[in-house]
Amino acid sequence: MMAAASPSSATAIPLERTSPLARPVPAPRFRVLLGGLAVRVAPDVNSSTVTKLEYGRVVQGLPEPSQGFWTAVDVDGQRGWVATQWLLPQGVLAKL
Repeated sequence: MMAAASPSSATAIPLERTSPLARPVPAPRFRVLLGGLAVRVAPDVNSSTVTKLEYGRVVQGLPEPSQGFWTAVDVDGQRGWVATQWLLPQGVLAKL
């Protein structure tokens, strides 16, 4: 007689579900809310400044996880980090 497998001994098989309509999520775009916002080399206020951004400028977010209160961005081909509190995701005002 064969014993039934206990739940703890059964091997779970992960199911991957993909949709044929799945598309990569585009990196977000942000509008700068503070004139002179520093773009830094690393997510640290003491890090070197790559450049500074003017109020109203739109920058491209990068698909990197946020680091604390910092967001990775691309500014004219230069990668850096900016304080997230001074960024407004594009399209937010249109949804209000």
